[in-house]
Amino acid sequence: MPDEQGHASSEAMLYVDMDGDTPPPPMIGDEALLAAIAKAWEERACLAIDGRLISGEDDRPILRVDRVIGRCGSRPE
Repeated sequence: MPDEQGHASSEAMLYVDMDGDTPPPPMIGDEALLAAIAKAWEERACLAIDGRLISGEDDRPILRVDRVIGRCGSRPE
């Protein structure tokens, strides 16, 4: 969620891998958006997105990505 000024914050992360051992969550969405997320994940960067967790197979959550807002600390477009 963006802060009061509309900036993304790394303090309220939905999903994080601090040590490089956790893979990104299962995701669905536009291939270009998923590629941007994969790149940020590899770079261990914080990326703000617009999306939501939805129920997947066996009630395992899947991240539905609607858009990439930008790096944490950036203003939403």
